[in-house]
Amino acid sequence: MIKLILSEWTKFRGNNKNKIIVAIIIAYLLGLVIYNGNLHDSYMYDKERDMGDQAREATGRLQVLDMLEEMGLEGVDPENPGSVEIEQDELESIEVDSEELDLLEIDLEEVEFLITEASTSTQLESYYRSPGVMSWQRVLEIQNQKYHNLIFAAENNYMDNDVLRYRNQLPEQLKENIAINEYMLENNIEPQQSPYQVNGFQFLLFILRGYTPLILLALIAILAVDIYLGEIEEGSYKTYFTQPFSRAKIYWSKLISIMIFTTAILGVLILTFFIVITAIYGIGDLDYPQAIATSEMLTSLSSNGERLGQYQIVSTGRYLALGYSLFVVMLIMTIASTKAISIFINSTSSTLGLVTGVFMLNFVFDSTLSNASIFRFIQPLAYSNIDLVIRGQVNASYVVGILLALTVTIVMIILSAIKLIKSDLLGSEG
Repeated sequence: MIKLILSEWTKFRGNNKNKIIVAIIIAYLLGLVIYNGNLHDSYMYDKERDMGDQAREATGRLQVLDMLEEMGLEGVDPENPGSVEIEQDELESIEVDSEELDLLEIDLEEVEFLITEASTSTQLESYYRSPGVMSWQRVLEIQNQKYHNLIFAAENNYMDNDVLRYRNQLPEQLKENIAINEYMLENNIEPQQSPYQVNGFQFLLFILRGYTPLILLALIAILAVDIYLGEIEEGSYKTYFTQPFSRAKIYWSKLISIMIFTTAILGVLILTFFIVITAIYGIGDLDYPQAIATSEMLTSLSSNGERLGQYQIVSTGRYLALGYSLFVVMLIMTIASTKAISIFINSTSSTLGLVTGVFMLNFVFDSTLSNASIFRFIQPLAYSNIDLVIRGQVNASYVVGILLALTVTIVMIILSAIKLIKSDLLGSEG
């Protein structure tokens, strides 16, 4: 077996296509770091702009001329009331007369919401412009005040859901942010400057988020295609398969080889990036809070469509353990499935086309299906969206994802083993 695996390694590393794929993986990981680094660099400016826009939007809605005159504010252009800028001390000094508001048919609670929204947004705008103006504890408190206020507004239809969605401030997300902020305040954990701050553990998080797991799985699938079809395409398979080794031993050597090679290559690349990034930017904090789905959702064997948005706060260490465990299982499923497809199809181009089509179809489903769709729950490749699965943002179960992936792996191995072992290399079926 060892001799066969060493032989596979010699062929694997000599394949120019494999070298190109490895180079693409390296370039992708480097691009991932650069992309998040750029987002981090612009984060404070973007947040300052967003808070300023939200403050002006709130004050603009407060510019009902008669109401402002009664409150004693000056400098309002009746034709463009939204152009007024209200200072922080003016916002705090506003006294609302409910009787006057009733005459104007204005909701008192909506006015109070707008005042709080303008006040908190203005304070946060100042912080993002000059981070040293207040402590991080005070920033978290102001953020939570703003988030609670926005949740209240959403519940009372003072804010349109489309606006909140555009701002990434839907109530479910705000509640999660509040819980994380409270966790940091209670445990005296200073928040990172941005969600995109680059350090060792953050890099490991980047890999699990968005479509990065799906992209890496697709690249690994391409690497796995030639492990069987190499001899078929070269015409050397008759010599290879008539060596003094059983067909079963050859099959298992190929399967074990490609799993070892691809997992080791990806693992070494990720570890190398982790070490280099840690040396440059620091390692990060394994205790930093992350929101994940409740234990009930993670272990459920039935649909979680009605439980979406339920969460618990855990450490980054636990999040990474869950995420990479699922990623490894998905990786094994991808390799076993690709090898099985290549054995059944017997054509490199057709195998690549089918595998690519499956990944593209999964991307389409992920982009179009509702988060509560039952198809997300039963479709194995849907679990490649690891971050959303762990955070309970889609109808999925961590345990079901692992069980589905392992089931597909076992079925594919059995079917492909039977096919290869029973096939007659001279063209007839044995």
